[in-house]
Amino acid sequence: MSRGSAPSGPWPPAGAEPLDIGALYEALESRGVGYGPAFRGLRAAWSRGGETFAEVALPDGVPHGPGPGHDAGPGPGFIVHPALLDAALHPIGLRSERHDGPARDEAADGVPLPFSWSRVLLSAGGGRVLRVALRRDGPDTVSARITGEDGRPVAEIGSLTTRAASPALPVPAERFLFQVTWERVTPAAPAPAGRWALYGDGDARLLPHGAAEPLPHDPPTAWEAFRAVVLTCPPPASGNEADADGPDSDKSNKSLDGSTPPGKPETVHTTTAAILDRLQTWLAAAPATDVPLIVLTQGAAGPGDGPVDVAGAAVWGLVRSAQLEHPGRLLLLDTDDPHATAAALPSVLAAGEPQLALRNGALFAPRLTRPSAPARHRAHTTATGGNTPFGPDGTVLLTGGGGVLAGVLARHLVSAHGVRRLVLLGRRGPDGPGMPELTAELTAAGAQVTVTACDVADRTALARTLAAVPARHPLRAVVHTAGVLDDGVLEAQTPGRMSAVLRPKTDGAWHLHELTRTARLTAFVVFSSAAGVFGSPGQSSYSAANACLDALMTARRRLGLPATALAWGLWERRTGLTADLPETDLRRMARAGVRGLTTDEGLALFDAALALDDPAPLAVRLDLAAHREPVPPLLRLLL
Repeated sequence: MSRGSAPSGPWPPAGAEPLDIGALYEALESRGVGYGPAFRGLRAAWSRGGETFAEVALPDGVPHGPGPGHDAGPGPGFIVHPALLDAALHPIGLRSERHDGPARDEAADGVPLPFSWSRVLLSAGGGRVLRVALRRDGPDTVSARITGEDGRPVAEIGSLTTRAASPALPVPAERFLFQVTWERVTPAAPAPAGRWALYGDGDARLLPHGAAEPLPHDPPTAWEAFRAVVLTCPPPASGNEADADGPDSDKSNKSLDGSTPPGKPETVHTTTAAILDRLQTWLAAAPATDVPLIVLTQGAAGPGDGPVDVAGAAVWGLVRSAQLEHPGRLLLLDTDDPHATAAALPSVLAAGEPQLALRNGALFAPRLTRPSAPARHRAHTTATGGNTPFGPDGTVLLTGGGGVLAGVLARHLVSAHGVRRLVLLGRRGPDGPGMPELTAELTAAGAQVTVTACDVADRTALARTLAAVPARHPLRAVVHTAGVLDDGVLEAQTPGRMSAVLRPKTDGAWHLHELTRTARLTAFVVFSSAAGVFGSPGQSSYSAANACLDALMTARRRLGLPATALAWGLWERRTGLTADLPETDLRRMARAGVRGLTTDEGLALFDAALALDDPAPLAVRLDLAAHREPVPPLLRLLL
C-alpha cells in the first residue's frame, strides 16, 4: 500500500480468521505486564498467514483532544493518541499461528514489548478507532500499517524490534486473591408461566401454602406437567445459623466446659444427608428434560447481613458439584422472603443462571471479583517490621499438624510472623509423619512447640486440649487446616461417606468456634477450598464441607469476631489431600484455567488474605486466558 492511498477491499481482509482476545490483558498481567483501563484498547483481531489484523479503539471517557481533521475536545491535542498507538501493538502478544489466545514463549515465557523503532511515517491524524495490519518479518521484528476506519493511512512502521519482558518480573500474589460478589441480573427473556411442584420433606414455609403442588417422595413420571420442581431446605430459624450471642454471652461461657453439646454440626450432617437422598432419587427417577429441580434455601448464600444458615451453605456446596455432574438439571435459589418466592420462580428460570439469590424481589448472581484490602486486624509488629495478627506473647493453635501444608505454615508463622508458642494438633500427635523433624526445626528457630494427639471433631477432647494452654500465654489465634477427601460422584455418595468428610472440617471448626468464643483471639483462620465456591465434579461432600466453613466464618465476622476462611485452589506441592490426585483431574483443572500455586505464592496469599474485610476470600491461580465460550457465570465480571 503506497503512502497516502486508501486501501481497497473488505475489513477484515478476506481469508482472515478471528483470534480470541477475551483474556489477553488478564493473561499479560499475570505474566508481569499490566495495562490500565485507558490502554486496554484492543477490540478485535484476526490472522492470515504471517499477518495479524486488529481494530483498536480509545476507551470511553478517555479524551482524544483536538487534532488535525477530527473532533475538538478537552485536553491536549493528539494526531495519534498514545494509548491508541500502544494498543495498536498489543496484537504482537497474540499467536499468529494458533488461535488460542496470548502468545507464550515456552522457553522464557516472556512478553514481547517494543524496543527499537525505524522508518516510522505519519500520514494523517487518526480518530478514536484505528485499523492495524501487522506482519512478522523475523523472530522479534514486525512491520505495521495503521489506518482509520475509512481506510485512509494514518501511520506506517517500517520495522519494530521487540524484546521479551523478563519472566523473572514478580507477579504480586494478590493477583490470585478473589472474592464473591453478587451482581443484580434481569432476565432477558419473558418469564415463563406454568405450574410448580414441591418435592420431598423440605420446609414448606419457604413457599406460600398452595403456591406449589406436592409431589410424593418417589416422583411420578408426570412432572413434565410442571414448569419446575422445588426442593426446600429448613430455614435458619430452625437452629442452623450461628448463634447471635456476642463473645461475652452466658451461652458462650457455658460452652467452654464442654457440658453443653452445641448440636449444630449434627444439623449440618442431617440436612446434607436429607438433600443427598432427594437429589439421588430425583436424578435417578426423573428423565433429563427441561424441567429443573430448584433447591431452595434461606440465608445460605447471597448478599445481605441476615442470619447465616451454615447447614444450607453446605447444601449449596453439595449442589454446586452436582450441577457440574448433571448440567442443566439443578438450580440453586436462596430467598430472603418466602412469601415472594413463588412469584419470583418464573424469573428464576428466565434468568439463565445456575445460582441465584432473591433479595427484596430482585435477583442476584454470584460473580468473582478482585477484593479491596483495608487492614482490619489488631496488628502486632514482627521482628522484621511487618504487621501480623499473630502476637509474639500468646499461643497459636494449628490443627492438621501432621499435614504438609500445616508444616509449611508452622514454619511461616515462626519465621515471618514471630510466633513463639505453637500448639500443633493432629490425630497421631507426636507420631505423625515428619513431626519430630518439624518440632526440632521450629524449636531451633526459637519457638516453644507442643504436639498433641487430638481429633478436633471430638469436642470433649478438644476442650481438654484448650484448657491445657497456660494462662500466662493465653490462646490468641487459631488456624484450622484439618481435612480429608473421599471422592465419588453424587450417585456413589452416602450419608456415612459425607459425614466422614464433614467431621474434621465443619465439626472441628464449629467446636473451635464455640470453645474459643470468650478468648480474646486476634485471628481465626480456616483452610477452605475453592471447591466450595466453584463446585468440583466427584467431590460433592468436600464441596459441602468447605462451603459450610465459608458460611461459618461469615457468621463469626457478623458477630464481631475474627474470622477468615481462605478458599484455596491447587498447590503445586502435593499434600495429603492431593498426593493421589489423578492426572485426569489435573488436566481437567488445567482446562478450567486453574494452575498450581507455588509455596511462596501460597504463603504470600495467606498473609494478604488476613488484611481483607472479606471473611471468605479465594486464593486461586486462575489463568483467565484458558477460558473460552461459554464463559462460566462465576467469571463473567473478570472476563
